[in-house]
Amino acid sequence: MFGSILAIVAGGKTIAGIIHYPVLGDFLVARPGQGAWHVAADGGATRLAVAAPMPIDEMHGFIPLHMFKPERRAELAPRVLKFLRVTTWRCSAWEYRMLATGAMSFGLNESLKPWDHAAGVLIHTEAGGYASTLTGDAYRPTLENGHLLVAPDRTSWKAVQEALSVD
Repeated sequence: MFGSILAIVAGGKTIAGIIHYPVLGDFLVARPGQGAWHVAADGGATRLAVAAPMPIDEMHGFIPLHMFKPERRAELAPRVLKFLRVTTWRCSAWEYRMLATGAMSFGLNESLKPWDHAAGVLIHTEAGGYASTLTGDAYRPTLENGHLLVAPDRTSWKAVQEALSVD
């Protein structure tokens, strides 16, 4: 699994994002206020929508435990059992695809690298999702420290944050 992620950033904000999947020949794209779209290899476009809000024990999510410091990993590991399924694909391009299409409910990331998140957060948000650092700060591609949590909406975000009890 792999994809190419490109974000255009101006004034500290992502103004366009695209994730291309070369093997499939399709991509996800978004601009602020214009929604998020899947564009198929034949050029057909379909509007994206994140997963519907649901109880924690029905949620599927991404948490790359291997990327967290050992002590944080030990804290998080038993807490992931509160969710129906938690995994990692070790590929932000594909994880954002699953989040923006509603196939997965949430994602918690240990690092804030803009090449992993600037386009994906815009696409996810334009598909109806909510993204914020665990401290409640809005995501910006200029952030370098902290943890990023994306979820279907603000209420789901708060429920995931509380279930993981991390800050």
